Amino acid sequence: MMTNLDHLCVFGTECYVYIPKTFQKKSENKSVFGRMIGYLNDKDGYQVYMPSLNKTVHLHVVYFKPE
Repeated sequence: MMTNLDHLCVFGTECYVYIPKTFQKKSENKSVFGRMIGYLNDKDGYQVYMPSLNKTVHLHVVYFKPE
């Protein structure tokens, strides 16, 4: 049986994290730049480092920059 691994990304891939409308201010962007640094073990999701905030977050919805 073959396993499909198309959903995997290279560590360090550029991505964008969506900011929910409740946390957006009028003049702010709708997403924040980040880099994918890992996968979550217990749930489907990603670990993303966000340099503008100097923090790592765990997310389920991440938009990857097309190659």
